[in-house]
Amino acid sequence: MQRLYGLQVDFLNQHGHFMVLSAPEGLKREGLSSFQIQMLSANKIPKLLEPQVEEKDGETLLFYNITGKRMLTHRSRVPRS
Repeated sequence: MQRLYGLQVDFLNQHGHFMVLSAPEGLKREGLSSFQIQMLSANKIPKLLEPQVEEKDGETLLFYNITGKRMLTHRSRVPRS
């Protein structure tokens, strides 16, 4: 299991490939700014992953669809030609 900025990073393969961010102790809606969540969801930035915010059992999860994307670590290992 990996961590990124204190968040737990998981990868899910169901109807596509997703990176899921959550807090180890549970990311609660109260700990998030609703304005920031709306800003993330409403503003599509070209070339960046779009977040999908879901709440499950009182915990907020951030899903990023990475289907068809390559991991940066993979790109750094592939020799350039």
